[in-house]
Amino acid sequence: MCRTRWCAPNVFARIASDLGADALASTAQTFGFNNAMIDTPLRAFDSTWPRKPENPTQLALMANGLFEVKSTPVQMAMVMALLVNGGSRVHPNLVTGSNTAMPAQRVVAQRTADQLRSALGDSFGTWVPSASAAWTLSATRTSAGRPVAIAVYISSSADSTSQASQVAERISAATRK
Repeated sequence: MCRTRWCAPNVFARIASDLGADALASTAQTFGFNNAMIDTPLRAFDSTWPRKPENPTQLALMANGLFEVKSTPVQMAMVMALLVNGGSRVHPNLVTGSNTAMPAQRVVAQRTADQLRSALGDSFGTWVPSASAAWTLSATRTSAGRPVAIAVYISSSADSTSQASQVAERISAATRK
C-alpha cells in the first residue's frame, strides 16, 4: 500500500532522471550512504549507494532503493530523523540504560529537508520492498514536539508489509501520548 503523497516508482525514477546519477549519489552520501565513518548500533553491513549506474534503468531502480542499493533499517531511520529534524543528522542510540544523545549535525539545508518532508506528507511512512523481509519507515513528533524516526523490520518469507506498518503506527501513536 502506498502511503506517501507521490509514491509511484515512476515518479522517483523521473526525479532521478532529472537530477542525474552524480547528484543522486552525492545526496545519498550526504544522507550517510558509502560513509564508513558513520557508525550505527547493530550494524550488519554498510549502507551503500552504487557509484555509477550503467544505464537509465539502473538509475530508476536506484531511485527506488533497488538495484545495488543496500541499507539497514537503522540507516533509513537516520534518514527519516534527518528529515524531521530539519536537515540535521542525529546519531542513533541503542538504549541499554541512561544514554546522553550526541548533538545533531547539519548535513542538508533546512529547506531541502522541509521539501522532502512535505513531498512525503505530514505523518509519512514508506515501505521498502525486499524478497526476504518487510520494513517500513515513518516519522512523527512527540506530544512535546520532539521529532522521532521509526524503522520497523520484519524478517519473513511472506509479505509482512502490512504487519510492519501496523507496528510503526502503534509506536508512532505511543510516542504522541
